Amino acid sequence: MRGTELLDAMEHLDEDLVEEADQPPAAKKSVPFQKILTAAACLAVVAAAAALWPVNLGSDTESSGVGHEEGMTFLSYAGPLFPLSVLEGGDDLAAERTLTMDFSEAERAEEVSFTDTYLLESTSSSDKTVKAVYPLAGDFTLENWPKITVNGTEVDWTLTAGDYIGTFSGVGDGAFTSVNLEEFCSWEGYDNLLTDGSYLKSAFSDAPTLDTPVVVYTVSDITGEEDAKGDLFLSFTRDADKTTVLTYGFNSSGVDSEAGTEYRGISFNEALRLKNKSERYLIAVGEDLQNLQIGAGTPEGASATVTREEMTIGEILEKIARLTYSTYTQGRAYIRSISDHISFSTYNQALCRYFAIHSPLGTSPKERYANGVLDDMVQEIVGIQRIFYLCFSLEISASSTVEVEITGIKEGSFDFDCFGGENVGVYGYDLVTALGSNLPFTKQYAAIEGYGEIKIVRQNFGFDLEQGITKVALDPQVPHYWLEVRRRPS
Repeated sequence: MRGTELLDAMEHLDEDLVEEADQPPAAKKSVPFQKILTAAACLAVVAAAAALWPVNLGSDTESSGVGHEEGMTFLSYAGPLFPLSVLEGGDDLAAERTLTMDFSEAERAEEVSFTDTYLLESTSSSDKTVKAVYPLAGDFTLENWPKITVNGTEVDWTLTAGDYIGTFSGVGDGAFTSVNLEEFCSWEGYDNLLTDGSYLKSAFSDAPTLDTPVVVYTVSDITGEEDAKGDLFLSFTRDADKTTVLTYGFNSSGVDSEAGTEYRGISFNEALRLKNKSERYLIAVGEDLQNLQIGAGTPEGASATVTREEMTIGEILEKIARLTYSTYTQGRAYIRSISDHISFSTYNQALCRYFAIHSPLGTSPKERYANGVLDDMVQEIVGIQRIFYLCFSLEISASSTVEVEITGIKEGSFDFDCFGGENVGVYGYDLVTALGSNLPFTKQYAAIEGYGEIKIVRQNFGFDLEQGITKVALDPQVPHYWLEVRRRPS
């Protein structure tokens, strides 16, 4: 989750939970031990962040700045601006790039307007069609999508979404190693991710075929007294070595050691009040559940319809994705909407890929999802960082040149105000010169405009505002350039 989204993160909360918090407290539920550890770990990460990402600003200057060899590092890192690349037809091309950052046009202090211009020269003796891609770091709620023009005419682009770009980290003495999401705090994370080309290849590969058979118990039509407290429990038995249990729309879980049963619970009060989760799913992977029934502790007079159905894991994930995608695209209160550019197909594929890797059934299962609660996954894929690829076609005549221009708004990287220090109010913007691109660049330039709005804190571009140096040539051997600025008081 990005920095400007820390406060906005409340918008990612399930509206059910927000509404429930405004009600009188219900009876205590059995909270899985894993969840307690995850919450504690998240608090520990925040508390330790200042020590994990030390900041050393150096002098505050309006000229070239002191720079620092390790490149910029922020608690909230927005990712660099990437260079244009091609998937097909890139032979016999030469490229020149000019990136201009304009600080006078952005509406928010942490943003900068950018124009990324490319002159693509074909040395081929025949006409050619090129499939170009422009990489962009962001998440499914991204608001600022670039505009792309070719020779001055705006072109349409299609979107391909890559997987989660971060890693997972542990807590405590190492007993748990993958309970926290850990996103990149500097460009080196992207460097490690993109250098071998596997991330790009995965993004454009087919979605996984999740054809494992499952038994799905759908809970619907929950009825009872309006003032009933507690949970509606489904109890069952299983052989844990032969059956994995997944859930969607349930609120609690536990074991009744005396009865020798497990249970999963649905907040009864919530189920009566809230209508956006009309169906809840209890999913058995492997052998079927035994002795399934509405269990002890359920409020008296409560009832529900439970139906059994056999399908594949891919089919039930698609049903869940349709429910959650609808929630995130209806503009409901407390929920930050998914961008209009994110189709249901893109969202569903992202969920399937994430499940295929990180779920208890995945190729690299994470402790964060060990309890099988699918609600966590379907909510987190909305806000996690990934790389998008904006794809468009170029028609290039023999021995000619085309101009591609990408214009947009780029959010800056920054440290959170709550940590204090001299770095508060400093925003960072960076680019990579070749990472992830297969274009041969003959020249690259960077320019800065609207600089009356800012003071340069540090950089490695070589801008010198006092001497009027506002456009510089970039060294192709330098993989990463960065600029850190402070806005002047308005």
